[in-house]
Amino acid sequence: MIEELYKSRSVAGCISAATNFLFNNLKSISKQLWLPIVVFAVIMGLFQKLSIDVSISSSPTLSTMTMLLMLGLCMLALIASALWLTGAIIRIVNGKSLIRNIKRYIVLGLFGLAMTLVVTLVVVGIFFLFRGDNSQVDVAQAFNNTIASIAVCGAVLIAIVLLIIPFVQSEMKYLMEDVSITTAITKGYAEGFRHYGKLLLALILISLLVMVIILIVALPMQILLMAQSASWTGILMGDEASLPSHFGLLALVVSIIVYALGIAAVVIWEFLALSYVYGSIAHDEQEKANNALNSMNSL
Repeated sequence: MIEELYKSRSVAGCISAATNFLFNNLKSISKQLWLPIVVFAVIMGLFQKLSIDVSISSSPTLSTMTMLLMLGLCMLALIASALWLTGAIIRIVNGKSLIRNIKRYIVLGLFGLAMTLVVTLVVVGIFFLFRGDNSQVDVAQAFNNTIASIAVCGAVLIAIVLLIIPFVQSEMKYLMEDVSITTAITKGYAEGFRHYGKLLLALILISLLVMVIILIVALPMQILLMAQSASWTGILMGDEASLPSHFGLLALVVSIIVYALGIAAVVIWEFLALSYVYGSIAHDEQEKANNALNSMNSL
């Protein structure tokens, strides 16, 4: 459990505190997370390799159906390893059991899936409502109706996303505190909405930093994928394979290293940063409640 999580901080202070905590406790964090990180990285590397093999049917010994079955099993293993890694990361911050964290993360995943389904139905419904029946109009009018409907759906989707942002506080509250999902959603959303500017700025900065780090870390893997794609294109045009026989093993090893040392570290830092933002908002809310109570007692 992070001792000074609940403290008033600016967005920059939250990001700085998360970064300092990660580097100052790198040894202890590594001891706790090295096994789930390695398992996740290996399975992710295998999943990526199988996905490429299926897409280009490159295996000389396995049928497409067998590779699809292996890909499905690998996906299930990937989901399990991701839950293990996520639960372990959450445990570093809240100090609670791994099983408890995984269960709560699954509940949040189902909640997010339900929200995604509702938003999709709303946006699709609005699209067809505004587009109307194009069977009775000419091609130009039908095209204009479709473009106008897409523009309206885009505006509605942006508005919905902006309204969903305070739920980040709800999710963190459910993971950090022993409250029901209903309490976390209602109370957390109210807190997130009252600190909307801080939460929005934090999400923007964290997302930008994560994107930059991932682009840099994943660069070796992208280079190998481009080489494999160029080689496969040449084979389709009748050229001989230009890659060495050990290229598949090289790509697998590189992907494992990238996911283990890079992507996993980014996920850890991202959750730490969001935790400090949550703690800052929760602290400010508690201070506000205490001040209001003191004011009432002094009357």
